[in-house]
Formats: sequence, C-alpha cells, structure tokens
Amino acid sequence: MPAYATGPADEFLEEMSALPRGTTAAEVAQHLLSHFGTGPLSTGDRVPPERALAEKLGVGRSAVREALAALELLGLVEVRPGAGTYVRGTTSDLLPKTLTWGMLLGDNDTRQLLEVRSALEVESARLAAERAEERDLGLLRDSIESMREALPDLEKVIPLDYRFHVVLADGCRNDLAADMLRTCRTLLSIWLDRALRSEADAVESLGEHEMILRAVERHDVEAAEQAMRAHMRTATKRLTTQM
Repeated sequence: MPAYATGPADEFLEEMSALPRGTTAAEVAQHLLSHFGTGPLSTGDRVPPERALAEKLGVGRSAVREALAALELLGLVEVRPGAGTYVRGTTSDLLPKTLTWGMLLGDNDTRQLLEVRSALEVESARLAAERAEERDLGLLRDSIESMREALPDLEKVIPLDYRFHVVLADGCRNDLAADMLRTCRTLLSIWLDRALRSEADAVESLGEHEMILRAVERHDVEAAEQAMRAHMRTATKRLTTQM
C-alpha cells in the first residue's frame, strides 16, 4: 500500500509505464505533463512520491526530481517541504498533451533563462578551478575525449557536451548551483539539443571546452572564468539565432 494513500495518485501511477533507457529529465517532465492534462489528478491532488515515480518510469530519482523542479518553476506543481508535491491549477488550465516541452517557454522567458544559465556556468567554472579534484578532472578529460571520438555524429556529441557541463558543475562543490544549472538546462533542453547544428559548431564547442579544462587543470580562476564566458557567448549566439 503506497504511503500517500489510495486515490487519484494511485490511479495516476497506474497510468505510468517504463520510459526508454537514457530518457532525460526534460522528457520525464513532458511525460508527466501529458498525464497531468488528461489523467486523474486535479487541483490540490498529491503527485506520487519521487521514489514511486522513478520505479514506475524506470528512471533515476534525480531525473524525476529535476522534472518536478522544472514543472514547479512553470507553476504547474507546488512542492510543499515535508508534505510532498501537489498539482496547481485546474486540469483545464494545464497545457494539453500536444504541446512540446519547448513551447512552454516564451521567447523572453527563454532569453532570461539563457542569461541566468550563462551566469551560473561562469561561476561554476570559477569555483571548479578552485575546488575541482583529480577525479573531476579525469571525468572532464574523458568527456572531451569522448566528444572528439564521436565527431562528426552530432547525436552522440550533444549528450557528451551536456555531460561536460554537469561534471564541471559537480566539481564546483556547490550543490545548489549544480541543481540550478540542471534545472536551467532542463527548461532549455529543446533549444540546447539544437545548439550544435553542424560539425563546425561541434568542433568550435570542443575547442572551447578544452580551453575551460586547461584553465581548471591549472586552477587558474580568472582564465576559467574568461574561457567559460567566451563559450557562453558563442553558445548563446547559436541558440538565439534559432528563436
């Protein structure tokens, strides 16, 4: 018997099915959203716990946590500390199943998120240059080498690009900053997945990542900041040309 008692949450959980291996947090959020708009949950109903959702969907709890955090930022759910996560708004107010994840954000919202993401990435690079350990550096090197080997297959390069930034954020030893960056990337995922449109873009991004890594390896805080700032300028430019 679930700890959250029988009712709409149980019915909601029954509607869930396992997602494909490698499903991203953004895809988990989209999957949950589609069921919020058509399923048994209504205003004020509690969403099943992270653990139950993760087990039913066949994904990690971190992916569920990031998905719910993104939906909270969009005002679709409310997280009540110690009490769980609850649906906000009426079912008719929730976005319909046919909407894609990227359509949840207007252009102005997306530009503001890009600014927040850039600031967080720059600060995470600074902190990583101060605090990254050899294990972090090894993972960063592995990410870059994997990107190099994956070229020119952009479908393989894009998740490796993402992995580099995740490892760098973890290396800054600030869990809040790392979580905020993950949330930003979740919300921007539909755009970030299109950020590298050509092999030339991927090669340029790889070179920028290498500059960041070299600065972090030297524990050169200023160089790490400058390298990430330069990377964010080119990455943001690529993204905004598509909006």
